[in-house]
Amino acid sequence: MVDGLGKIGGVGKWRMLDSGFSMLDSRFWILDAGFSILDAGFSILDAGFSMLDSRFSTLDSGFSMLDGG
Repeated sequence: MVDGLGKIGGVGKWRMLDSGFSMLDSRFWILDAGFSILDAGFSILDAGFSMLDSRFSTLDSGFSMLDGG
């Protein structure tokens, strides 16, 4: 039994609901892209810290060489 779907008003409501969901979907996609950008930023930050860490270990080995000599 087709209740309100056969009427023009019923179809219009379903289309409006469908466009609402697609708008919501695009907002989630934008949110997802934002998290990806944030994730990439954190990985760049992480790479920066590991580079800084390797420089400190190089500096530390330099001081131990100086101390040993």
